[in-house]
Amino acid sequence: MSATIYYFSGTGNSYMIAKKVCEGLENSALINIAKGQIPNHDNACDTIGIVFPVYYFGIPIIVEKFLLQTNIPENAYVFVIVTRGEPMAGGAKRQLDTAFNARGRTYRFFRYVTMGNNYPFYIFNGSTEKVKGQRNKKAEKKVRDFLADIKAKKQSRIFSILDYPPFPTITYNFPTYGYKHFLQVYNQDTCFEVDETLCNKCLKCKYSCPTDNIEITSKVKWKHANCQMCLACYNCCPKNAIQYIDTNNNVDTNGKRQYWNMALGELPEEL
Repeated sequence: MSATIYYFSGTGNSYMIAKKVCEGLENSALINIAKGQIPNHDNACDTIGIVFPVYYFGIPIIVEKFLLQTNIPENAYVFVIVTRGEPMAGGAKRQLDTAFNARGRTYRFFRYVTMGNNYPFYIFNGSTEKVKGQRNKKAEKKVRDFLADIKAKKQSRIFSILDYPPFPTITYNFPTYGYKHFLQVYNQDTCFEVDETLCNKCLKCKYSCPTDNIEITSKVKWKHANCQMCLACYNCCPKNAIQYIDTNNNVDTNGKRQYWNMALGELPEEL
C-alpha cells in the first residue's frame, strides 16, 4: 500500500490522528494541507487519507478549497477522518459530498473521532485536562480499531445524526453556531485582541498559526491573509493575552480554558 495522508490542524487533534494513521500504514507520507503545494497525484498512490476538524457543523475553508483543487486518481481508495470537540458534533457530510462530486470522485471510508474541545465561545469552554486525557486516549484506540478496515480498503462510512435531513439545513443556518455564521466570521482576524500588558512576545502564537497569518514586531499583528478561525493563537498563549471579540462585540473569551494537543509538541518559549 502506498498512502498519502493530508491533514489540517489548529491545536493538534487532527494532526495527532493523522500521525497515528500514518504510523499504522506502510509506505505512507504525511502532508500538512496548510503548508504543502496542491498535489497532482499519479496512479502510484493508491490510498489517500484526509484528516481535519469539524468547524461550525461544516469543514474548514482551507480543506474545502483543497478538495476542490486536488487531483485524486480515479482508482484511489480515499478515506476521511474528521475530529470533533463534542460527541454530538457533525455536519461535514454535506460539503464533503459536494466537493467530491464536483471532482467526479468519492470517498469510501468516513469516521468522526471525538477529542478534547478547543472551542471557548459563548456557553462553551475548552476541555479540562481530565476530559482531554480521557477523550484523546479513546481516540487513539479508535484509530487502532479502524486501521484494519483502511488497510483492507473496506467501504464503511459512519456519520452523525447531524449529517442527515433536516439537520444540515438547521445547523447551516443556526445564527450563532451554524456554518452560515462561520462564513461571516471566517477570515475576521481583526476580532482578535492582545492585552499588551500580558503579552511577553514569546512567539508561540506566530509559530502555532498553521497558515502563517501572524507577525510579531513591537506588537502581535494578524496579516488578514488566510485566517481559518482555528483558534491556535488563543489556545497556545501562555499568558492568555489573546482574546476574541466577535463582530457584534458579544463574545469574550477572557478566563476560558485553553486547549493544546501535545502531539504538536512544545512551542519555543523565546527565540
